[in-house]
Amino acid sequence: MTDVLGSLTYLRVTAKHGLAVADSNDTGDQPDWIPSTANVVISPIGLDKPFVIAGNPAQIITPTTITCKMVGGMLYGPANGQNIVTGETPALPVDILNPLDGGLSDVGWAWSASFTPSDPNQQWAPFTIVFNQATEDDGITVNLATAALMPVNTKSTPVPIIWPVTGDGTNAPAEPAQALIGQLVLDTTTWKLYQKGA
Repeated sequence: MTDVLGSLTYLRVTAKHGLAVADSNDTGDQPDWIPSTANVVISPIGLDKPFVIAGNPAQIITPTTITCKMVGGMLYGPANGQNIVTGETPALPVDILNPLDGGLSDVGWAWSASFTPSDPNQQWAPFTIVFNQATEDDGITVNLATAALMPVNTKSTPVPIIWPVTGDGTNAPAEPAQALIGQLVLDTTTWKLYQKGA
């Protein structure tokens, strides 16, 4: 297989997941930890269209869903883009496009990692973690445990700007200079919201 354009940055996803169960007859008196066995589906979210990458010629890139597994509580990615090889030490990393890479034509998106139990002997509720940036100091690694605690904003949120009311409120106020294109503005004479255009 061929790597995506070398100028694009990537994230390396890692995870350790286990189950807290009732204490067994071991030496401690704390709940026991059992490594999970699960299917993990990593998918792009918030994409309205494929990416265009500048170049000669320009290229279209579409991030796709990646199927991984939790084995022995560790995340394993596909070894050749399709097949998952477990038992490697360390587990094969899951490298994905960085949603915040400035070389992409759209940076308002994120990845989701959905965990579902695959062992009938393990009963736990499926869950999903959404992320779009590295969690570790190397600027590449995403530890999903840390990502679960971080806020993600995949699209810019309009910021309301309040129109000032002039005089006795009968005259239409001037549009505030600080309102940016795309922001929401509240006209306090009519109490209607509108989005500032160009």
